[in-house]
Amino acid sequence: MVITMSNIKPEQEYSYNILQNDEGKILIAIKARETEPSKPSIIYDGKEHALLYRDNKHIIILDFIHPDARPLISNVEEVLVAEFSDEECVHSYDVPVRMVKMIPLAKENYPTR
Repeated sequence: MVITMSNIKPEQEYSYNILQNDEGKILIAIKARETEPSKPSIIYDGKEHALLYRDNKHIIILDFIHPDARPLISNVEEVLVAEFSDEECVHSYDVPVRMVKMIPLAKENYPTR
C-alpha cells in the first residue's frame, strides 16, 4: 500500500493500550472506528510514534509509545489490533508491522502532547 502523507491528514490516537501475552503476542487496543479496516498495516521506526494504516484513506498515529513497549513492537512481524467502544470489542484484526528508518509523517502532522 502506497500512501502519500501530503493528501491524507492522519488522526491522532490519544488513548490506547499496548499489551503482551505470555506467548509474546502484542495487542494494541484503540477506540473503535465506524468502518471495517481493509488491508491494515503498521509502519514503525522504533521510536515514539507509529502509523496504523486502517485502509487507504484512514491513518491513525499511535503517539508517544511508552519506551518499554517500543522493543516489543520492533521485534514482532504482526500485532493484534482490537477496537473498543465502551467495553465492547467492535473490530479485531491482525496487522503486519513494517519497520522503517523513519515514519513517513510530515512535520506539521507530528503529534503534540
